[in-house]
Amino acid sequence: MSAYTKYTFSMYGDETTPVTMVFQNRMIGVVIDKFGRDVMIMKEDDRHFHVTVPVAVSDQFFGWVFGLGKSVRIVGPESVKEKMKKALADIAARYE
Repeated sequence: MSAYTKYTFSMYGDETTPVTMVFQNRMIGVVIDKFGRDVMIMKEDDRHFHVTVPVAVSDQFFGWVFGLGKSVRIVGPESVKEKMKKALADIAARYE
């Protein structure tokens, strides 16, 4: 159950998809808290690292990413990046 919940971001999750995200180094604790100590963390550059984790891509996942602000960026797959862009555009449109 614990393995399931760390990737679903709530009961509204879909099938899991491997998602690659780049984080600022200071976010390492957040990543370990969410995905566990067994997540493979790879150096991106001197200020960033990246992880690829199976995620149930959902509005809740995008909300989690958005909540981390400029500290994280989804880099793949392209389909998830496009869904994130659409979710952000839909929300921004509500405030026009």
